Amino acid sequence: MATVFDYLKWRGDLSFSRSPFNIVDAAILSKCSYLHFLEAAGPVPEDSAVPLPRIRDILFSDGSDHTLGLVIPPQIFDLFDLAASTKRFSAVRIFDMEDILDRKKEIQFSAMTFELSSSLCVVTFRGTDDSIVGWKEDFNMAFEKSIPSQKLAAAYLHRILCTHPGNVILTGHSKGGNLAIFAAASCNPEERERIQTVYNFDGPGFKPDFLESEGYLSIVSRIRTAVPESSIIGCLFEQLGEKIYVVSSVKGGLRQHNLLTWQVIGPEFETVPTRSRDSIQMEKAIKAWTADMSEQETEDFVNTVFSLPAAASVTNLKDLSRIPNAGFKMIQAPTPEQRKILLDGFRKLIAELYTAHFQKQSKPDPHAKRTARRKNGG
Repeated sequence: MATVFDYLKWRGDLSFSRSPFNIVDAAILSKCSYLHFLEAAGPVPEDSAVPLPRIRDILFSDGSDHTLGLVIPPQIFDLFDLAASTKRFSAVRIFDMEDILDRKKEIQFSAMTFELSSSLCVVTFRGTDDSIVGWKEDFNMAFEKSIPSQKLAAAYLHRILCTHPGNVILTGHSKGGNLAIFAAASCNPEERERIQTVYNFDGPGFKPDFLESEGYLSIVSRIRTAVPESSIIGCLFEQLGEKIYVVSSVKGGLRQHNLLTWQVIGPEFETVPTRSRDSIQMEKAIKAWTADMSEQETEDFVNTVFSLPAAASVTNLKDLSRIPNAGFKMIQAPTPEQRKILLDGFRKLIAELYTAHFQKQSKPDPHAKRTARRKNGG
């Protein structure tokens, strides 16, 4: 069972001129974008770029045990170290790094551009990190027309296309994939012509009005969306018209969201015919749950849920284990009105999950099958 690590070992000696940039390369850069390159490289002038081996040397210069929080796998450091050591990626340079975390405005955004050659760049958007504000911004998609990170992504891509010649490839994992699609659809027609491909790795979809927009419809044929068999994040909202690849993973359940577990064959991911039954049932349950609540009810529920970490001074997921009694403080935080909002919301969710589970467990009546065969002449 091969993964992106094996891909780098097997094909890392091939330059992009010998073997063109592919979906696995896009996944590698998407995952590496979770590293804090801006902190490692420091301020970089707009007209300069930093080679990946140089950033690798800075990242590992202090010999410390690097961590990115509870939900970001530490193996990303190994991935970047291996990639920067290969002939394929050692000449790649990174520039225009942007990193914003604003709790008041509820923004968690990061973007960077990888220069493959003088005529081709890869614009990469980071997915959700360990910050509570990042998760809050994601959930805001359920009731906001657009979130701040989507607007920042569009502005970032516009700046890249205005200041750097040549064509671009867009990529991102999780929320980053959503941002890549939004940015591409937000371009003007002339800029959009320079976009070769948009790679979306298990990123959430959009509301119907966005999917009906001229921008999305003009770029949809160039979007490649990959989701694992047990996808949940990538099945939120809608992704109409996109070519979706269902990828096999060496892990199960939610762990499949980590694309480091996805199986690779040559320059492609190993695909399977369809998502798992659990994934499909979960998608139905979540969509039924959100459809059962008004937009205002959804907003109240999301705001109430994310008021709890703030009451316990929790700013990231790791704080849950570092702050004494953080969980207890969160449980005690809601007011009577907030408790009602939470109970109503979770009660509806549990009901939909139960219904989905019941539908999955139910089996067709054997007698009905025999009757159907007789009617069809079987």
